[in-house]
Amino acid sequence: MKLADNALFRWLERYVDPFPTPEPRKPPTTFWAFVRHYAWPFRRLIGAAVVLSTVSALLDVLLFAGIGAVIDWLGQTERESFFATHAWPLIGLSVLALIILPIVKLLDEAVINCGMLGNFPMRNRWQGHRFPLRQSMQFFQDDFAGRVATKVMQSALAVREVVVKLCEVLCYVGVYFIAAVILF
Repeated sequence: MKLADNALFRWLERYVDPFPTPEPRKPPTTFWAFVRHYAWPFRRLIGAAVVLSTVSALLDVLLFAGIGAVIDWLGQTERESFFATHAWPLIGLSVLALIILPIVKLLDEAVINCGMLGNFPMRNRWQGHRFPLRQSMQFFQDDFAGRVATKVMQSALAVREVVVKLCEVLCYVGVYFIAAVILF
């Protein structure tokens, strides 16, 4: 299992090249176009994170529905025949809670932590540093060097945070809330 885990993590870490060779293009000036410009190479990882986050939210709600069913069964079934009557649903709920849900959450966290958290800002900083290098001397004379460097460093982290929060929080919370409302 350890070898398979390491192979998965290595594959995710290398899925997007953090140091692309093509010359970077000028990034768009509007917010969402800017985010899309820097997130585009990670689109498959972002899609995987959205799918895994959605599945994780649905499984969490399904687990709570199963626990609610177990509580209902406890009130309706005789103690002696409880397991005989509800064995398969209890086994299914156990498999969901102990095997399926942890695997989905592991994959979700692996995609985010191994595939995006490290490479996303690295790639964007690489492109962000290479683009100003093609600028004229006047560009650097009109702005402080520290300010240019700070913009490159902070924008890479900011874009990553926007994308990760949309994948993790907005998607998970939205699906979880809608599924919970439907369940209730």
